[in-house]
Amino acid sequence: ILSLISFANLSAARLFSASLGFALWENIGYVAMYGFGTALVRAVTAVPGHACFGVFMGIWYGAARRYANEGDFIGERVCRRRALWLPVLIHGMYDFLASLDFDYSGLIFIVFIIAVFLAASRRVKIVSRNDRFIR
Repeated sequence: ILSLISFANLSAARLFSASLGFALWENIGYVAMYGFGTALVRAVTAVPGHACFGVFMGIWYGAARRYANEGDFIGERVCRRRALWLPVLIHGMYDFLASLDFDYSGLIFIVFIIAVFLAASRRVKIVSRNDRFIR
């Protein structure tokens, strides 16, 4: 999918915004099925979660652009694939852990969410420190 989108028309901010758009539609569906209580939980977990998924996508997509500019098309392809599968994998884990129903499943879910938020924040700090303009 990302290989069909040109670098000139896409930025990390747009990927971040798109991820929040997906969260909106997902939340509407879940609230329609399960009620208002679900809306409160998803407002605190799913919306920031989708923002983190967008961060991971944007970081890898930006790396792909850097590799493309340097003429390293293998590195570009690897990063584009990571930009797709990493957020999908993290989202799948989010959904799986959210659906568990045993004594400590809520605790496991909360620890996972905190770990994703911390990892996204850390990656943003690292990438921002080493950021430079890419044509």
